[in-house]
Amino acid sequence: MRRMQWVLLACMLWLPTAATAANFADTLRTTVRGYVNDPQFGGLATVADRQADNYVKLIQGALRNSRGLKIDVILDKHEYLSRNGVQAERDVAQSQDLVYSILDSRHYDVIGVEGGDEEALSVDAMFASAVRMSQEQLGYVDSTILRRNLAMVVASNGVLRYLADHPRPAVGVEVIDLTALHNAVLDELENGPRGQGPEADQLNTLNLTLSRARSFVAVAKVINKLRAVKGTHGCLVIGLYHGNDLRQILTKYGLLGEVINTTQSAQ
Repeated sequence: MRRMQWVLLACMLWLPTAATAANFADTLRTTVRGYVNDPQFGGLATVADRQADNYVKLIQGALRNSRGLKIDVILDKHEYLSRNGVQAERDVAQSQDLVYSILDSRHYDVIGVEGGDEEALSVDAMFASAVRMSQEQLGYVDSTILRRNLAMVVASNGVLRYLADHPRPAVGVEVIDLTALHNAVLDELENGPRGQGPEADQLNTLNLTLSRARSFVAVAKVINKLRAVKGTHGCLVIGLYHGNDLRQILTKYGLLGEVINTTQSAQ
């Protein structure tokens, strides 16, 4: 089953009475703990299980400190979900151009970005990180190649392009070990035998739980960044997959600004 089908299933399974952070914490622990001995996901699940209390503290602490804030959700297309590579590439480029335009017109106090865990995200910070990784992994640094590769990444990403032109407070909204487990589960659902067999429904329960956990974490990290910079209006640029979760969470806690879908014209 392709990822978009899982998106639709998630929308049907997420009930309007979204779980509170406290109730969801129990669901997260129970669901992840069921996979700690799994031969495929056990290592990642064990890490997530051990860190579950930290996730919950992050989420609950931020939500207790969220009065007066608003967060817009900008849903983007940032990967090629279609087998039509040329059209998919165009769809991604169109979505990322719209992301740039929205950020350029609204001047948010904080921008939350899916895909990384940086507390202070910037193009300069990304270059410094690339230099450090090159030195650690290769034993040398070729700044020319690194800058060229980073320039290509920035050019293809609406948020990074905007930050390069207009530096603003930005934060990576992931917890990397949680995201790694979720990506592994998604890959199995889409491409692996367990995603097509009798375990598919159970595995999708884990998928939906991890997706909600990442959405809660993303909201928490944007709230904390807004408080740190004394801002009141932030945004979260994130894939369509998380849209329904975020709408429910932000509405429940009185944080929802707008939900802007940059993928609609690229379906």
